[in-house]
Amino acid sequence: MKKEKQLLYSTINNGANIHDMKLRVVDYARVSTASREQRKSFENQIDTYRTMIEDSKNWTYAGTYCDEAVTGTKAALRGGFQQMIEDAQAGLFDLIIVKDVARFARNIKECLVYKDKLKSYGVIVYFVKENINSFRSRDETMLQFMALGAEMEAKSARERTKIVFEQGIQKGRVYGNSKILGYSKDHCKLVIDEAEAEIVRLIFDLYVHQRMGLRRIAKELALRGITRKDGTQIPTRTLKCVLENPKYKGYYCGGKTEKLDMGEKYVRRDLPESDWVMYKDPTIPAIVSEALWDEAARIRAAKQEKFNEDVSVPCNQGIYPYSGKIESGAAEGINYTRVMYKYKGVEREGWQCRNYKDVTNPGNVGPTLYTDELNSIVQAMLHDLLGGYDHLIADLLRRYEAAAGGENSKKRVDILQKERSKIEQKQRKLLELYEDDALTKEDFISRNKEHKARLDAIATEMAALQSSADTSKAMLAELDGLRETIAATAQEVVPSKETIDTLVEKIIVHADSTKTKIHIDIMLRFLPLTRTFSILRGQDFSKDDASCNCCNKYS
Repeated sequence: MKKEKQLLYSTINNGANIHDMKLRVVDYARVSTASREQRKSFENQIDTYRTMIEDSKNWTYAGTYCDEAVTGTKAALRGGFQQMIEDAQAGLFDLIIVKDVARFARNIKECLVYKDKLKSYGVIVYFVKENINSFRSRDETMLQFMALGAEMEAKSARERTKIVFEQGIQKGRVYGNSKILGYSKDHCKLVIDEAEAEIVRLIFDLYVHQRMGLRRIAKELALRGITRKDGTQIPTRTLKCVLENPKYKGYYCGGKTEKLDMGEKYVRRDLPESDWVMYKDPTIPAIVSEALWDEAARIRAAKQEKFNEDVSVPCNQGIYPYSGKIESGAAEGINYTRVMYKYKGVEREGWQCRNYKDVTNPGNVGPTLYTDELNSIVQAMLHDLLGGYDHLIADLLRRYEAAAGGENSKKRVDILQKERSKIEQKQRKLLELYEDDALTKEDFISRNKEHKARLDAIATEMAALQSSADTSKAMLAELDGLRETIAATAQEVVPSKETIDTLVEKIIVHADSTKTKIHIDIMLRFLPLTRTFSILRGQDFSKDDASCNCCNKYS
């Protein structure tokens, strides 16, 4: 391989014409947009250069790689380009034909990096318009200048586009999302859709005048027959976007995000509200009054401030004892979230099924659980575990000890290491034979591929063995202290979060549960046990034994 590359490089720099050389040739085509003109250019690139390849008696057509409606400034975003690089590394062709440097890359760094990468694979890149050959030494400087020019042109095009958008905005044109509730678009101008506008006005009325929260608004709209196309409730995030959109009071708002060039890709970052550009725009017809919109904004700000005072850390970060542990058996993938209930001035922490707003399928909504109910069950289990399951922990410790230091695993690793050494030795010998022309290129690739496949399989198996050993050691360390943990925590008046995390893996609420009779399965960590409890509730919560009565049935 190395000799072939050197020979090809020397031949070209000694004046040989690539059209006179026996080469496997592919072409690469790219356009940056899906416009009619660009589509025509795209088709022309493919037809022209495929014809060029097929008309050459010394060339063999090996395929076409293309990217349509993809920028040339980021190679990582171009699937066709990346596939071409992979196939070049695999030795599937010798020459790439491309219209010009800008088609190949509009980023000088990527242009030169990928040119050198292809060169290391023994693949030539020929830029037809500039008559540049990537293997020709005298073309190196010219290629650098052309790549720099392509990058500068790309930046200039972005600036021109930005100016056109800014001018359009000044003329009252509205760009971006065409699906704004309450409006339709006519030649980039917003026009009120009265049927949808009534929904927008209703949302603002419910929020401001009737003081409904977003969930209550979604439910109220559903009761009035206002839902999404599939019949489900309008998501609260959609309602939030409606209440926050200043277009509804006749204002333009822009500059909410900025586009950052992160090298391999562009990312969009949200900007603080103080950096937004917002002003009254006479070309945007208002659906609600400015006073009503501003009052909704005031209410939102007050609620956010109160939330920040009441909850210093979001409850979805697992700071509460049963966070992420309770699941509904009625609907797959639905878990429970923490809520606080107030009754006669007394607060009670509860766990509510996230599917509770599915009014069309009440059978999929699990009943609410309370933390004090679950604490009673966990405390009972702790006392039970002190004696009844002590032998199970000891048995698991023995098993993990055997797995962590198993002789069979060590013997298997030794065998794999010896086999790997032999294959690597064969690979070195194979490379020597190929460099001495004792093997054809096809034989070398085929046999080397077999060796690589076996080495990959060995590496995978050794990684799995090591992972198993590491996991077993980690389990051993945790199980080793489990008995002491149970003994210590059983003395707690209320189980701590640490205790619950150590003991409880998952709590599943049975699908047949009701508000007054709840069946739950509690799966324990490290122990092959699932225990079932029933929570029986009375109606009078003032009695000590009415709110939670565990019948203590378990398997």
